[in-house]
Amino acid sequence: TIPFRYNNFPAVCFETLWVLSGCNHLDDLKYFLPNCVDYSDDGGGTWGGAYGPRIRFGGNQNFRWHNINEPMKYVLKDDQIFHVIKTLIDDNFSRQAIITIGMANDYSTNLETNDRPCNMALQFYIRDERLHCTVTQRSGDCIWGVFNINIFEWTTLQRLIADCLGVRTGSLTHNITSFHYYTKQHEAMVEKILKSKNMIPLIYNGEYDVSYDDSRLDKSLENIEIYKKLDCHYDNIAFSYHILSKTIHNKELDDSSVRNSFIPQPNYQIIKRLFTCARLFTLLKQKKYNKIIELFEEIDLDIYYIAMLEYAIRYCWKNNKDDILPIAPILDNDKTKSLPFNIDKFVHWGIHNENKKDL
Repeated sequence: TIPFRYNNFPAVCFETLWVLSGCNHLDDLKYFLPNCVDYSDDGGGTWGGAYGPRIRFGGNQNFRWHNINEPMKYVLKDDQIFHVIKTLIDDNFSRQAIITIGMANDYSTNLETNDRPCNMALQFYIRDERLHCTVTQRSGDCIWGVFNINIFEWTTLQRLIADCLGVRTGSLTHNITSFHYYTKQHEAMVEKILKSKNMIPLIYNGEYDVSYDDSRLDKSLENIEIYKKLDCHYDNIAFSYHILSKTIHNKELDDSSVRNSFIPQPNYQIIKRLFTCARLFTLLKQKKYNKIIELFEEIDLDIYYIAMLEYAIRYCWKNNKDDILPIAPILDNDKTKSLPFNIDKFVHWGIHNENKKDL
């Protein structure tokens, strides 16, 4: 929702699902992020430094050389997310709830690779019944990396873990050794963003927060109960991934069946919102505008709705030759009209052709 940022929010949502699924194969990811193949060591098939396999299957360096193209819907041995949850159940004040991403061999001078993990480790800890997370990161560019995917994927993971623990989320702290942007690609964008700070809508006051069910930390949870709650999230992640993959390849879906196939545990909307946002991109690419209008009618008015609206409008202006947006009815519905900012200005964020007619 930052003017001139030009962020592909649906791609961020899909990449987060991709990471949490445990996959490293690029066949579906490149649909959202075509440049991802530039960082592959095997001709565009996989990312050797992909975070998902390391998090979901443990710190096994062999995953650099394996293709994992099917999302895993179960908790497996050495799943680092499970071990974080179990560690904090056993000891609420533990300082040992850590996910390791970067391995020693990743940074060896003997390894020739385009993909050395930037995020090296995540530490989770409970203070005042809130789950906090500290990220150790060797390098992060603010446009492509940190403010695009890293903060989003780690806060999503933080919410999943907090839900399994039954606590609220706290702070996310990034320790980044080199925090930068590339002047050749992004200097003009950064200057525009900084000059347009007054255009950022005042929607970060809690009014449009995503709903979240509270629960108290239950010290009596057994392994099987932790498995069950985490498995529900994993099942929804795998289901989302499969459905999006089918949509990418133009397979017709029964929308009502899809909507009703998520496992409706209390906070399942954490994953369903990622799915909905990613699906918006596939519908835009396939010019299924009626389905997009239906999508906005169904979802709640929250921060995801606003980010999806900005992206959908910008995408349509850029890729549609007519002066009338094919998704114009979205701007006329009551939810959109109730937004606390000038819709006309919002519509024109990121539009390259400023001479297009007003709606």
